[in-house]
Amino acid sequence: MVAMLPFIGAWRFSAIGIDDPQYYLLTPEVTQGLSWAGLKWAFTDLSNAIWMPLTWLVYQADYSIRDLLATIFPVTDGYQLAYSIAHIQSVLLNGLNAALLFYFLRLVANCDRLTLPFLASLLWAVHPLRVESVIWIASLKDVLSMTFLLAALVSWVRYRRQSDRRSCVYSHIAFAFACCAKPSVITFPGMIFLLDAMLGKMPPLTLDWRRYKDYLPSMAMAIPVAFLAQIAQSAGGATTYQADIPLWYRLWNAIVSIGVYVRNFTWPSQLAPQCAIQWPGPPHMALVGSIIGGLVVLAGIVLAVLLFIRIQRNQSPVTSCVTVGALWALGTLMPMLGISAFGGHAFADRFTYIPFIGLSMALLSLERLHNRIARGTCCSILAATIAAYGSVAHVQTRYWQDDGKLMPRILEVDGDNNFLAHVCYAKHLCEHDHSAQTLETAERHFTAGYGLNPQWCMSSSLSYMFILGETGKIDRLPEVQNNFIKWLREKHHMWKSMDQDISEGIIELFGNGCSEPKLEKAHMTAAALLASGRKDVPQVFYLAYLVGKATGDADMAAQAIDGLRKISDFRTGYDNPYRFRFVLNEKGANK
Repeated sequence: MVAMLPFIGAWRFSAIGIDDPQYYLLTPEVTQGLSWAGLKWAFTDLSNAIWMPLTWLVYQADYSIRDLLATIFPVTDGYQLAYSIAHIQSVLLNGLNAALLFYFLRLVANCDRLTLPFLASLLWAVHPLRVESVIWIASLKDVLSMTFLLAALVSWVRYRRQSDRRSCVYSHIAFAFACCAKPSVITFPGMIFLLDAMLGKMPPLTLDWRRYKDYLPSMAMAIPVAFLAQIAQSAGGATTYQADIPLWYRLWNAIVSIGVYVRNFTWPSQLAPQCAIQWPGPPHMALVGSIIGGLVVLAGIVLAVLLFIRIQRNQSPVTSCVTVGALWALGTLMPMLGISAFGGHAFADRFTYIPFIGLSMALLSLERLHNRIARGTCCSILAATIAAYGSVAHVQTRYWQDDGKLMPRILEVDGDNNFLAHVCYAKHLCEHDHSAQTLETAERHFTAGYGLNPQWCMSSSLSYMFILGETGKIDRLPEVQNNFIKWLREKHHMWKSMDQDISEGIIELFGNGCSEPKLEKAHMTAAALLASGRKDVPQVFYLAYLVGKATGDADMAAQAIDGLRKISDFRTGYDNPYRFRFVLNEKGANK
């Protein structure tokens, strides 16, 4: 319960515009709920650049639960109900993970005192770095994989303590489920290797494979999952960002990232999603991060050498909690440091969800303090630190309420070069409010994002064109339209599509900077789009709504409002429920 306190109120939060649409909002196989077809898709889909069948199935279950609850208790906003279910389950899973971590640390410490394992697990659970994994719907894979990973680790320690072969089998079964939730848990063989070193169960390193037969099942699972994860990354286009980045630069970026992680753990004052930190730019704090990260890596190498020597000498106990915890943190961070190509970013708070278990393990070394006063003082300091970190985490959680809160925070932390935050904030503004001041702010952010990364913004071109037209910036409409059509033809091989027809209707409605608006032609275009039978494109209805108001065609405006209302109804909707919802809030729209 204590581990969930910083995240109180998350059930009221919305989804955000980064990854949530791709994972949770706009994927039909997810929104249709559990089904046999959805089960097959979950295990075979690689288009989203990640293989995570168990996480997909949980997402599908969320929508099945949503539909069941909506049937029993009629609601007007079924989308928000789905978001609430997703947030509640992540917070509960994080609390469960804290309890499992407490049990795991108690087994590792092998002592009757509960205070230190409790505080160490609580520090991990309420640290502000956990917020991104717990509150972000798209990061369910982190908390879900951790649940099964901790179950696997608990079973492994029980196996080593009690020589119970069934616990060994349970450990590998739980590890298989963890892999199906998120492939980054493939470092599990290294984790149990370090655990055995700490428990004095590691045999001297030799070429005799029979000494390591207990590790073979986990390695046999980890290797194909690693290859499958890389295939998924390539299939989803995530590896294209790093195709031309030299290895030395990726190594330097990894060192900087380690330094920033250390800083953010000790002083978590400037946290925000780093999804738009694109290659070749390293994370912020490059100089300080290089120094701290370099020292940490050097210390890790020294600890690894000492561990190898102690294992070879068969010394017992082989090593301390501090050594194991430090090597655990560094080793489990390796798959997410960008050394191997896996995406357009190599730094994120959520990447610490599994690795920072090692820091909790390191705290177990305080059990060696036999002086009760010294041990009590350390526990008191640790409790005060947990309270401080929990307060910061609660403040950090509130930034994740929606795009209107989170995107300005990202721009505050990253600066104005974060194109993703600019575009998501602009879309949030123009889809929630329609005052002149809000539209001007949305246009400014959209223009900034478009200038920083026009290719990524192409998919939002129609929204950008609407904003340009409504703010009177019609001189830029032809450029945006031409780039949009070129992108559709080159990337999607669309020589004529509804998107192009909508863009033409926008220019006919507002003009193009060289000619006056052609309202009659715009009316014909809007009528043709409405007659096409497509009921799943909100931009069609919004164009028809604007044309109907401009030409005085009340029937067309009413038809457009009805279409937007159906899309906003979770029982018939196909798109983001908040798309153009301000239209439905206008006077007379709900009559």
